[in-house]
Amino acid sequence: MTLIHRRLWPALVRLVDRLDSGSLDAMHEEHSDSGAHQANRIAFPAWVPREVMLLAQELSEEEAIAQLPAWVRDVLIHSGPTGS
Repeated sequence: MTLIHRRLWPALVRLVDRLDSGSLDAMHEEHSDSGAHQANRIAFPAWVPREVMLLAQELSEEEAIAQLPAWVRDVLIHSGPTGS
């Protein structure tokens, strides 16, 4: 699991086709009445706020890649459009 800062959500949503299936699913952790932790997965794109989707649609692929850290850009550029 990786935590992603909200400011990067539009870029990652724009680049979802380059990521493995399930990569942008969200995890929500709750405490049960007994105090146990229960993790629930929310599938992409169900968790994505409308404003993030709209911002993602405005980005070109190049603009989205440019917003990400260098090591992520390198992986995405070398993996091609399908992530392979």
